[in-house]
Amino acid sequence: LPTKLTCTPINPAFDPKNHISAMTTTSNNVAYKILTSQPSAEDTEKKAAKQKRVGNRIVILVDEETIGKKVIDFCAKKLIKKDEDEISLLHCYSYEPVPIMPHAGMTFDYPSVNAELLNQAKTKAEALMKCLVSHSATLGLKPKKYLVLGNERVGSAVKYDIEEFISSNLKDVTMIVSGSRGMGAMGRAFLGSVTDYLVHNLKKTMVVVKC
Repeated sequence: LPTKLTCTPINPAFDPKNHISAMTTTSNNVAYKILTSQPSAEDTEKKAAKQKRVGNRIVILVDEETIGKKVIDFCAKKLIKKDEDEISLLHCYSYEPVPIMPHAGMTFDYPSVNAELLNQAKTKAEALMKCLVSHSATLGLKPKKYLVLGNERVGSAVKYDIEEFISSNLKDVTMIVSGSRGMGAMGRAFLGSVTDYLVHNLKKTMVVVKC
């Protein structure tokens, strides 16, 4: 028998306050039904979650719609185990604030202008992420999403922001996937390549998809 039992008398006259004595003195006259304790639905779900095998935690770096979709397509077909792997999309956006320059006899509302520039950059980033999450859903994927605001650097410096965010907030990630635009050595020398930088500096496994 189970170690934990609940005894409920069929006889409605049974007094729960005298449970032990009643069982002793009237056991020959009162019929009992024995109920075994059953796990709750919540306990069952928690147990199932523990038993479910956790695969890779994959972060897909996305920069713009066309290349982003190509990278997601590749991952869905060649890389991801849908029932095991945890997928995230990461997009780092930035804006270039108008520098404050004093002008004699002139006033300029720098805070309002820069706030509007930031709002435009954020709106564009959210629209891109919404589009790529929707595209992922058509492939049976349910990715998490991360929108990262760069530290107001310019140009290709978002690579530093991506490295910092992943190193600080996604330490348990097992794989990073990024698209490559096919930039040559001369282009990387002058412009810098985000993917090239991350391959050499992130202490994570990286997969580069030629787009």
